[in-house]
Parts: sequence; structure tokens; C-alpha cells
Amino acid sequence: MKSEHLKYYLIFSTVLFVNIVAAQGEFSQLKVVYEFKHVRDLRQKNSPYISDMVLSIGKTSSIYTSQFLYSVNLENKNDSSGNARKGAGVSAGRHVEREMAIGPAIEVTKYGIAEIQEIYKDFSDQKMEINANLGIKLLYVESPVPKINWEFQSDKKKIGEYNCQKATCHFGGRKYEAWFTPELPYRDGPWKLNGLPGLVLEASDSTNEIAFKFKNLVHNNLKQEFVRPFLHSDYANKISVKDYNKLTAAFLSDPETFTLTGLPGGVKIFFVDIEGGTSVENNTYKIKKFNPLEKTL
Repeated sequence: MKSEHLKYYLIFSTVLFVNIVAAQGEFSQLKVVYEFKHVRDLRQKNSPYISDMVLSIGKTSSIYTSQFLYSVNLENKNDSSGNARKGAGVSAGRHVEREMAIGPAIEVTKYGIAEIQEIYKDFSDQKMEINANLGIKLLYVESPVPKINWEFQSDKKKIGEYNCQKATCHFGGRKYEAWFTPELPYRDGPWKLNGLPGLVLEASDSTNEIAFKFKNLVHNNLKQEFVRPFLHSDYANKISVKDYNKLTAAFLSDPETFTLTGLPGGVKIFFVDIEGGTSVENNTYKIKKFNPLEKTL
């Protein structure tokens, strides 16, 4: 597979004829990059899943997704004035039709199955939505923005050029330690973490199975990027947070079986390395003892 086609293919490989939301959304004021680590397999604690993630923040909303997915969507969907590019979806769709004749694809990195999902928070009405592709399943989850009961600590440290304070909480069955900076007055953070009087720059759970580490940030003064869901589709199956977590666990634990369920016999799954731009022949991505981000709801 040619690498110049890969970036289009990855986004559309499981989304034929998807109706992407065209609303521009609000301007992004700040874009933060985190290194995300997750020990997915408790039997392989020394081999965590690692991915660079982006939190793009506007005045009243934010979008959180992988840096790869964010960059590809931004390139495909926006020109310098924020208008939707014409023709990108057409060429991508034709490419997908050719590839889908072979069989559905699953995106991977050297650390495991790539997460094709995004979390969109709208603080104006306190709503959160998750859009995701699990194999060939398109999923949509809508829920309130989580209300987290933070406890402020006296500990302080500097992360990059920002003075930070420590706070702790219990969320999703885990105890988290977070470092936030009032110097960036956004009550937000990576993943679902939010509600502190300043941006969360780093966070980790008490078992060190989950970690969000600050890498860099950019102030978007040119107003060229927008905060909006990229993956939202009218064809997605709307489900609860609980069911979404169950399906995510099933997909990541055995992606091939999950994706083939319900498909005609003889269909072949192939894996695509989003970093190398090549097809991967061997399925080595099963997880023996899956460790979810949220243990409880």
C-alpha cells in the first residue's frame, strides 16, 4: 500500500459513505500534546501502549484524540480559512472501495492496536461525546461531562515553563494524581480529566498503569484550527458509556475475532501500520488480561 494513500485510507477504511459533521465549531485557542501510556495487558506490564495525544481547546469546548488522527483530519478537512476541502473525501472513498475488496483493515502501531477515537467536551451545556471506530463498528456515546471530586494538595512543581499544583481524585475505579497550572486558565485536561482551576499538564494513576505526560503546547493565535468532532457520523451506533467500555475491551483483547463477527465467511482481516505505512501480515495483537482505563462507572 502506497504511503501517500495511507493517511486517507486509515480514516475512511472502516467508514464507507459516512456523513461527517460539517459544522466548523469554534476556534482552537490552545493545542496541547501529551504522551499517553496505558498498560493494556496486565501480563505484560513492561510493554505499555504509548501514543502522542492532542487536546485542542476552544473557549467553551475541546477535542481529545491521537496526534496522528488529529493531524490527518485537520489536513483533510480544513484549508487555511477553516473551510472543508473539496475532493479529499471523493478520492479517499474510491481508494477505500479498492481496499475493502480485499477485506477490512485494523490500524496498528508498534505498541499495539491504534485508538481511532475522539472525546469531545462541550462545557457550554456540560455534554461529552465519544466517537470511535472499533474495527468496522462506528460508535457514538453521549454523556454529561464527568464531575470529578478533586482534593487539592500543597505540593507544587514546574512542568516546562508552567508552575503547577498537585491534586488527587478517584475516578473510574482508579486514584489519580494530577498536576495543573492556573497559568493556563482552562478547566480541562487529557482524556476525561477536567474541573480543576487550570489546565492539567500531567496525570497518572496510583498503579502507574495509566499516565499522561506533557510534551508541548502551541497557542493558536492565527485562528486556523477548529474545535469540532471529526469522526461523528449519522451512521454510528449510539450506545452507553458502559457498553462502549465493554466493546472497547472486546476489540482490543481480540481485534480480529471482534471485527470478523457477523461478516461473511472467508473475509480476511489485514493490519495496517500507521507509522510505517505498510501492511502487517501477522496478528500478534491479542491481549491476555485486558486492563481497562475505567474499571468502574
